[in-house]
Amino acid sequence: MQGKKLNMAVSSVLLAGLALPLMPIPGDGPTRINVVFHNEGMDRQQKFSTQVSRSLCHVVQVTMSYEDPDTGDYARVDCQDEYANP
Repeated sequence: MQGKKLNMAVSSVLLAGLALPLMPIPGDGPTRINVVFHNEGMDRQQKFSTQVSRSLCHVVQVTMSYEDPDTGDYARVDCQDEYANP
């Protein structure tokens, strides 16, 4: 019985941890995410942008940005606050 409660508690903590970056945070506003990437075998770099929450953009920026000097592959993620003063 104790093992089952412990498993439920651990599962709940893990689920909350995985869901946290996707949950709306009070005061978190929209931002534009700009992605530029190039992989081996591509003729030229690819770009796209979209609007996401500021917290999600920063999570993606930290986890997905990379540069491989050996192959020349890269992915650059930039977060731009849509309501920032120029």
